[in-house]
Amino acid sequence: MPPASMELEMEEQELNRIVDEENLRNEERVALVGGGKHANGRRRTPDSSNSTSSLGSTVASTPRYRSSVSRCWKFLIPLALISILAMHWSPEIQGNAGIETKPSSAPQEQGKSQPIVREPVKNLTSASNGRDFPKRNSSTTRAEPVKQPESSMAPVAIKQPEPSMAPEPVKQAEPSMAPEAIKQPQFIAIPKSDDLFTCPEIADKAQLVIDEDKSYNVVSQQILTNLTSYLSVFRNTGYDDWGHTFEEVKAGMFHWKSKKYAEVKDGMTIYESACGIGLNLFMTLEILREVHGVRNLRVYGNEYVQESVAVAQTMATRLPGKGQYGRICHGDSTKLDYVPSNSFDVVFTGYITPLANPLQINATRQGDLDRYYIALCESKDEDVESTRLKLKAQYLQEDWYAAWVGHMIRIAKPGAPIIIEQVSYPICRAYFDWGGVSQGFWRRAGRHYPNWDIDPSSIVYEDDTIFRRRYHVFMRKNS
Repeated sequence: MPPASMELEMEEQELNRIVDEENLRNEERVALVGGGKHANGRRRTPDSSNSTSSLGSTVASTPRYRSSVSRCWKFLIPLALISILAMHWSPEIQGNAGIETKPSSAPQEQGKSQPIVREPVKNLTSASNGRDFPKRNSSTTRAEPVKQPESSMAPVAIKQPEPSMAPEPVKQAEPSMAPEAIKQPQFIAIPKSDDLFTCPEIADKAQLVIDEDKSYNVVSQQILTNLTSYLSVFRNTGYDDWGHTFEEVKAGMFHWKSKKYAEVKDGMTIYESACGIGLNLFMTLEILREVHGVRNLRVYGNEYVQESVAVAQTMATRLPGKGQYGRICHGDSTKLDYVPSNSFDVVFTGYITPLANPLQINATRQGDLDRYYIALCESKDEDVESTRLKLKAQYLQEDWYAAWVGHMIRIAKPGAPIIIEQVSYPICRAYFDWGGVSQGFWRRAGRHYPNWDIDPSSIVYEDDTIFRRRYHVFMRKNS
């Protein structure tokens, strides 16, 4: 037998003997452990995995085992040197070391690929397409070997990855994804020959809350002075002095508007009485677009505060979706004689401003008015004069509401919805508010006021979710 074979056989016998001795020790160790208890009180099973791990660690740490392993390197080192020399002598690898070939669309000389300089391999493990790329070795400038691609992919060495497999570039937001405050929707002004009406030169005054028009004038002037800034932040600023932001009011009105304005379709005309600076109109169209996909409407309205009209006209040119901006006039909602009858598919108002002083008492401050009318509400029934004044004040308030809503009904088309939002209760039922009408008023008004051409069976109420003791009303004009 050759000497090398004899040496290998002796080493194998020696290794077997070491393993047999270790097995014997392990069996003795298992027997000892099997008689004790685990820390949790349960007996450890004889075939515990600890015995296997103990065997491996003991054999690996045996001096003779290490010496036998070290002899194996005598055979591995020459093989490694031969492999390195073979790679060094290979003409193809030597000529293109560190260079990757890429097919070119241009004609190539003698059928050879055009070399391009390889770029460093990046760690793309977290790429958006979900592929796991090899990580770069931190201890060397060379990348780790790339795994052989699947059959559906060409080898990386001769072909770049297909475009569909490369990480997708970050897409720029489409125009439809831009915030509505920045987005500039396309609005087309209606030609004068197609106008439904023209605005009056002078707006009649009405009995509103004392100095209310002055306070709104100041706010509207400030908005006009910084209009660009306001349009970029109005969603998260105070909504029309309500104590809530635009987004908060929108969330509170979303259910009502998405349900009761569901009949609005593209191409229809809508009218808001007392539109303020246009936020409620903007909100309504935004909800209609989001819920029902309505984008093309013709919008009209009126507002009592002249400075607010200028802001509303600007907001109307930035309404969500595409559509046509008609007119927003400076005018009193109880005097809309310049607006033709039977003209609009939907007529609504976000709030009817109550009469501040229906009895026209001599007072210059709102606090004095509040105390006077609350005293009437708290008067005893035996006080005949106070009771008479209390009832008269409420009747005048109802006449005011009837005149306001009467014009809304008149300008609506037959069968069209008429919607009144944020209705206040009578002041004797809600001292904290400005005054208003009860829900029973709406059915009585259909019988009492001749210009109320409505279907009484269509009247629907819903409590407001933003303010206490307020509600919304939906009704329909007779067909």
